[in-house]
Amino acid sequence: FNKNANNESLTKLLNLEKSLIYFKTGLKSNEVVMNKFKRYKFVQKDEINDDLLDEALIENSQAIELSNIYSKVLDDMKNYFFSIISNNLNKRVTGLTIITAALTIPMVLTGFYGMNIRTPFQNNPQTYIFVLGVSILSILIPLIVIMRDKK
Repeated sequence: FNKNANNESLTKLLNLEKSLIYFKTGLKSNEVVMNKFKRYKFVQKDEINDDLLDEALIENSQAIELSNIYSKVLDDMKNYFFSIISNNLNKRVTGLTIITAALTIPMVLTGFYGMNIRTPFQNNPQTYIFVLGVSILSILIPLIVIMRDKK
């Protein structure tokens, strides 16, 4: 899947969950109405109507149970998607943290030698190459250690 397909899938999943909530609410309302209808005395009662109403109540309760199962499945799928998104975000943030940590030392070092104050080896013409070399090493060494630890 590409990023757009995952976003579309997640949107469809959330829309399906919203529709399922409306469906469950309607089923529960139907159950209440059928139970009240069964209790009323003024409705003509006969064996056929009672059987039909009982069957409708059974079908309605089965539909409610099935909608609860689907709701749990949708909730699990949603949690799965969010876990994947969170895991990908953690990987990206870890990578950015590594880059930030690797670049901090050379920035401090070059910033220190870039100040307008007296510094050690200031008059030595090789100081620029030395600072540049130490900066490159201070980037490479942590990156090599981190890459080796990741394997």
